[in-house]
Amino acid sequence: MLKYCQTIIYILFLIPQNLFALEWVGACERDFPPYNYIENGKYIGIDTEIVTLVMKKLKINFSIHTDTWDNVFHNLKENKYDFAWQFVDTPARRKYFYFVGPIRYGLDVFVVKSTSNITNWKNMRDFDGMKAGVIKTYSYDHKFDTAKNFTKVQFNNMNDLLNGLINNKVDFIIGDFNTILFISNKNNLNDKIRFLPSSIKKVPRYIAFAKKSKHRGLYFERKLNEIINSKEYNDIIEKYENLFKNRR
Repeated sequence: MLKYCQTIIYILFLIPQNLFALEWVGACERDFPPYNYIENGKYIGIDTEIVTLVMKKLKINFSIHTDTWDNVFHNLKENKYDFAWQFVDTPARRKYFYFVGPIRYGLDVFVVKSTSNITNWKNMRDFDGMKAGVIKTYSYDHKFDTAKNFTKVQFNNMNDLLNGLINNKVDFIIGDFNTILFISNKNNLNDKIRFLPSSIKKVPRYIAFAKKSKHRGLYFERKLNEIINSKEYNDIIEKYENLFKNRR
């Protein structure tokens, strides 16, 4: 019995060392403002700063790798990263990842060219026969993802997606409201695009951990739950809300 207890204590002693001794490998989509992007050589954005806050509280070093979303998704699936942000949680994805969060909520919207005859929508049948622009490997609203009455044209990133709309490669696009607004303001596209009035819905966004790193996800989750209502967390959200007010 004594030997058994000593073994358990020894294992418990080793777990934190395994968790904290090595640098965690994180990843996110390249240039996805205001959630993760690079400015003056520094990784910033709402989600990146929330992740950084949690890791600071855990006192764990981590690296950030940026790539197209498709590469981020598949590299995490192949256990090349420990964790990545930000994800929509779906039953299919739970087979590959352990989800932590939500860390915030996002609003998916439909966008058309300012000259488009499309003024609004009520259901997916309103887009019969059209071409919809999407980001490769993104997951959107279930009704949109499973709709068969229009064609989905894939793009690698949000900049390509917006350019595809402007250059008439698609009839409409779907994407995060804040990201589209941010990029549109930056590239002077506000006169060329129009948001459809009826949004799809607010969608929770998560941190996804590779299956091999679920134990790290559990530690991350506990600390996230501690800070989610803290002043430090709210300061991050408020900072970017003020940034948007100044850009509009």
